[in-house]
Amino acid sequence: FHTVHASYSWDRALFVFVRKELESAVSNVNSSEVYLGVAGIAGNKGAIGLRMTLFDTHLVFVNCHLAAHKGEVERRNSEYRALVRRLSALASSRKDDLLVFAAHYMFWLGDLNYRIDLDREECLKLINEQKWEQLAEYDQLRNEQIKERTFYRFREGALNFPPTYKMLPSGFEYTDERNRTPSWCDRVLFLHPAGTQLELHEYRPLMESGGSDHRPVLASASVELVHTTGLGVFEAASMSNNSPTRSHQPSAFSPRLGSALLTYQHARAKKEQLQLRLLSVRIVLCNAGSYGTGHQRQQHQHTGSSSAIQKESSLDSSGNAVPLSGAGNGNAERDANEIQAWDDQTWWCEVWSSCFRQTTEIQLCEKSASISSPTGTSLVSWEQDELPVIDIFEKQLESVQKQYMRILVRSRDRGTEPRGRVLSWLGAPASAIDGSTAFDEPILRDGLPVGRATGRFAIESMQVARRTSLSDAALASRLASFSSPKS
Repeated sequence: FHTVHASYSWDRALFVFVRKELESAVSNVNSSEVYLGVAGIAGNKGAIGLRMTLFDTHLVFVNCHLAAHKGEVERRNSEYRALVRRLSALASSRKDDLLVFAAHYMFWLGDLNYRIDLDREECLKLINEQKWEQLAEYDQLRNEQIKERTFYRFREGALNFPPTYKMLPSGFEYTDERNRTPSWCDRVLFLHPAGTQLELHEYRPLMESGGSDHRPVLASASVELVHTTGLGVFEAASMSNNSPTRSHQPSAFSPRLGSALLTYQHARAKKEQLQLRLLSVRIVLCNAGSYGTGHQRQQHQHTGSSSAIQKESSLDSSGNAVPLSGAGNGNAERDANEIQAWDDQTWWCEVWSSCFRQTTEIQLCEKSASISSPTGTSLVSWEQDELPVIDIFEKQLESVQKQYMRILVRSRDRGTEPRGRVLSWLGAPASAIDGSTAFDEPILRDGLPVGRATGRFAIESMQVARRTSLSDAALASRLASFSSPKS
């Protein structure tokens, strides 16, 4: 294995490795560290984060330690929001947010410190009876996720194992120190947008690993690499250079050769110029910018592998979805200091994607919001004649369908700070009727939803458009010649 990253910070560590034959495919390695302890600067609480690219697949890893004690739920939620803000250095650009920058896979792990809301004796009784589902109903993290107060849209494996805290340093018994309730403090969560595939193979504790009052948790998953034109050629060359007869020799497949092959494969496939035509955009924001979408989570049965995050759920160790029961309208009490009249505010959106030919945001025209009474929900919408047609850098439709569009929602009163951000997959299935694609995505701020963005777009070929116009012109010319006196 090749070490991509290794770092320590107080009681946290983060190590990332790749197989030797993939070393030349790793790029854009960037790490960040945040302290959240005493006075918001001590290192006993905080996080280490890493962003890397494997071929063209963006991966993010975060290891964090949040506030302790059963009664500190809101403090843990607040620390999560702070980490999302302060780990923004891991995003691909200053315009992006940690959770809205088209990272294909994000793994967030560590001592999250969320507890089980039961007294110790009742909790031990359920543990002894192995009633994991009933015990999970009192898990603070799951319940806060249902209420959309923390780790929005993150998933994890099923909690079908004993809590990993608070245990004797050796053995399998829980300590009675300070009458602490056993809890699932140590977690591995993951997040991936629509259009990507993640399969969870294993999620379990290592109860035999002592030395602490916590027990580590292991998660094993496989993901589908995206943006990998030429990957088959790269793998074939890597395999031939690492065949059993040459297993002890270094690979002769250089990073430069790999890049040349990838570029060549991509260049050969370029045939036509594509455009993104925005047909409608509608922005709905919650009252006073409070967190929550006002949408209930969808209840559904086990659905097999995880291919998109359009239904909030967790996964069991076989990759099956485990529904999160209940519904939440967000935390309406939070951010009460932001309550104000929004009807006289001016709003606009900025749209961009790494596949757009323009390198800067494309700004939609400014509009005034309409207010829905009595909820105070703010609504802004743009129709097709107000929206741009955007040239796309990619010339393969298959490549564009693996890209994402980002939208920044802004208002005059907030200056340069956006109200929220949206991430929408350009490869979502198109309508069989008109060929357009609908999107319906949450608007996120600090990792939590503050509203929804909906609309439609279409990806069109400029080449096809030109052929159509030439054909129409030729037809008009022919008709004109038939109607002339010379005919």
